[in-house]
Amino acid sequence: MARTTIEPFYHERVTLFNRNHPIVAEEYDLKNSYLALMESALRQEKEFEPYIQATMKVYKQRFSFGDEHQGNATDNVEATSDLLAHVKRIRKTRYSFEGWRIRKRNYKYTFVANALFMAKQPDRTVASSFFKELVEGLKIKDEELEQIIRFVEKVNAGDFQGATSLIETAKPLRTLPYFLSELENHSLKEKQSNSYVLIMATMSAGKSTFSNSLIGRDFLPTKNEACTAKIISLENEEDLPFFVGYRTGDRFEYESFIETDKLAEWNKIEAQERIHMKGSLFPGEFSDLNVTLIDTPGTNNSGDRTHSTITLDRLKEKNYDHIYYVLNATNMAADDDRALLKRVLEHIPEDRWEQDITFIVNKVDELDIEAGESIDDFMQSATTYLSALGIDHPCLIPYSAYAAKLFQMEENGQQLTRKERRDFNSLFELFLEEAYALPKYATKNTAEVKLPDTDIQRALQNCGYYTVMASMKDISMKKKEI
Repeated sequence: MARTTIEPFYHERVTLFNRNHPIVAEEYDLKNSYLALMESALRQEKEFEPYIQATMKVYKQRFSFGDEHQGNATDNVEATSDLLAHVKRIRKTRYSFEGWRIRKRNYKYTFVANALFMAKQPDRTVASSFFKELVEGLKIKDEELEQIIRFVEKVNAGDFQGATSLIETAKPLRTLPYFLSELENHSLKEKQSNSYVLIMATMSAGKSTFSNSLIGRDFLPTKNEACTAKIISLENEEDLPFFVGYRTGDRFEYESFIETDKLAEWNKIEAQERIHMKGSLFPGEFSDLNVTLIDTPGTNNSGDRTHSTITLDRLKEKNYDHIYYVLNATNMAADDDRALLKRVLEHIPEDRWEQDITFIVNKVDELDIEAGESIDDFMQSATTYLSALGIDHPCLIPYSAYAAKLFQMEENGQQLTRKERRDFNSLFELFLEEAYALPKYATKNTAEVKLPDTDIQRALQNCGYYTVMASMKDISMKKKEI
């Protein structure tokens, strides 16, 4: 039966052993042989099959292979002679001068350890005929293999001190501290609590634009009609400069280097259930937040009533720490919004309403102060609306998600369309005005953030971006304290 759910072990391995790999600085032919044999080794483990293509793409990117080398590494391993050529290249000892010293390098032990760390059941891998032939070809002695196996077992069991002791006493293991360091750091990250933040709103309140504004670019699908059709989770991983992830539903599909077009494709699949991705979400001082954003479909899409079911089912699961509820400042207290919010409140204890929900009053930039509209009045309207539903002291943050997204795109040097450029110029001028300094209207006290150094940072502050991010920092910090 085809897999339809994620296997956490393999999900972690896709990106775990490739950054700063010991072989990265070597010549192309050696790296190519290493990857070709690695892919062959991974294909021996049938459970890893859905993850292989994504894994090899990550390795090739980390090993600085260009687009011309993005095909399968195993294209070169069809013949036994090719396999033997790769094995010989890996087992060869290399020498180089470093000043007056000779540096000796051999990667056969590195490769064997790497292959075993990628296997969920290393003992099964060791017993396979492919692995036995590989070890024989690499000319690794039985006692050396036993030392590597013991090292892998100790590291996998979290006995990092025991693994360190083995490195100090066994010569073949002296090339393996990299794997010990990677898994020890991974173990520390796994122990840190992750905050799950549910993002909810009715259709066209700007919910997906709000999510995109937090990561500073267009990634989640956005348009005037309903756009998010599935539950889309974005997990922040500080040191991962691209997105890897998967979809579940009619079948399981795993990808690396996910961009908007792939996400849009997954989002349209009717039999799709969930989409989960991880990568670096937040810039600067917020880059290390242990947060997973969960974007949900708008519930009032008359063209697809399943959107409401999907969102409410996710709400019932209750495995989230906070809700960002996005209100449309230009269409406050609509019937659809009131209906959704009542359903939300049913699933949260009444004494937690003011702590567990932050209301984002979005699209404040569309108010016309010169025509007599007042931010104060709109914030009071939001307070009155929520008070009527029983939330007497709501946490409110006025915001312009669209402005925050454009300002970050400009600051990061991303290309703007002509329309976005016109909108940027208008919004940039708007949010440099003191009258549109939105943080002073917020009712939520948040962690301190650094004062802006540039006009673009001041505009980001005034449109509410730093206030929202500081509130998310508070959520993350409170989870750590539990």
